Amino acid sequence: MPQYKLNNWYLLVSLISTTSLLTYAFSHLLLTRDIYYNSFQDQLDNTRIDELFDFRTKYEWISYIFIPIWLLLKNFLISLCLQVGLLLCNTKVKFSDTFRIALTAEFIFLVPQIIRFCWFLIFKTDYTLRHSAILPTLGFESF
Repeated sequence: MPQYKLNNWYLLVSLISTTSLLTYAFSHLLLTRDIYYNSFQDQLDNTRIDELFDFRTKYEWISYIFIPIWLLLKNFLISLCLQVGLLLCNTKVKFSDTFRIALTAEFIFLVPQIIRFCWFLIFKTDYTLRHSAILPTLGFESF
């Protein structure tokens, strides 16, 4: 049986692009101006809600800059922890292998985000910002 090894760069780029695509989809398909009005209409004036929404869209690009930095740092630290554990067990494994393990395991964290996105896009179309922030995607309460 042949073993397929994915290059770490392919994994990292696909992880960053999938995360960025999900962030973009959430921002532009789910968190619309109407959701802001539904969430803040009792507390704020309509002009202030427009200002909040415009501020969010104006500085949205900053989140796209931090996605690759965060994912790279997070997976580097996870790989480092794996290396320390392997060192304590007197096992020699290359850092690139533990980094590939961390990158591959990171994809499981995208599943709840995809479920959350589909839930609000297809099933629960009447929601507020509070609902979208506290949905326990894989919790027992969601069933």
